[in-house]
This record gives sequence, structure tokens and C-alpha cells, in this order.
Amino acid sequence: MPILKTVEEVDAWLTGAGWHPGRDVGDQAVAEAVTKVVDQYRAQGLELTPSAPALAFLREYLDLKALIGTEPEEFAVFTPWLTNAGDAEELAELAGHLRTELFPVALDTYDGAVVVVDPSDRFFYLHWSGNYYLGQGKYGGIIGWQSADYEDAEDYYL
Repeated sequence: MPILKTVEEVDAWLTGAGWHPGRDVGDQAVAEAVTKVVDQYRAQGLELTPSAPALAFLREYLDLKALIGTEPEEFAVFTPWLTNAGDAEELAELAGHLRTELFPVALDTYDGAVVVVDPSDRFFYLHWSGNYYLGQGKYGGIIGWQSADYEDAEDYYL
């Protein structure tokens, strides 16, 4: 996983995946991705509503796939996702502890872990080893995700 420490490093990493300043995939692409994942989570018993920060993140990064490891199948994929059936329950539990809504915006293909964002633009990581806070805003979230120096999400419970 690359260790990204600055906005410039994040932009360079994402540029390699096809991102560019001003990238906007449009309302239709975001709506299709959101509808698909909302339906998947609903089938698992959880109602999701994307927040403004989640929608803005997806408009800019949807469908990017950036290498995060040394193996060709280790990617950060920027799309809303339900990796495992248990993710809906885990997401609901974390949202309850945080007393806010969460929406998935990316995943790690190596671990099957999901990145979620709340309406305050805080990013969290639902990983098999626990739930973690990544950072504030898109750059804080991506830098935190790629640093692998995660803060425990419990520190943010209300």
C-alpha cells in the first residue's frame, strides 16, 4: 500500500488511476451506483441514504481503481459496495455508535474492507480486524486509509 502523506501525493496516485482535477462522472453514473448498493443493503435489512459528502466523493472518484499493493489484484476501488452479507450489520452497528448515517464509497480488494463516509465528511474503515477512523474530508480519508496507521473508531463514539 502506498504511504501517502500530502494532497499532492494523493492527487498523483489517483492521476495514475485516471483521475484529473475537475473530474465529474455526472449524476446518472452516481445515481446508478447508489441505487445498486442501496438495493443490496436493503436486501440485508439496512436502509442507506447517501450524504452530500458521499455523493460529492463519488462524483469525483467513482469507478477509479488504484493499485494499493504489490500484487496485481490489490486495488482501492472507488465505488459504493457491499462486500459481505455481514457488512450491513457491521455498518449499522458502527452508525449507531457514531449516531450518524454512513455510506460506502470505496473498498480494498485485498481485505474486502469498505470505506464509508458520514454527513460530516468523516471517513471510516470497516475492516475484518475492527472499525477505524481514517480522517476528515476526502484527502484526510484517503491519506488515513493508505497510511494504515488507523485510529480506532471507538474514539469517535457518542
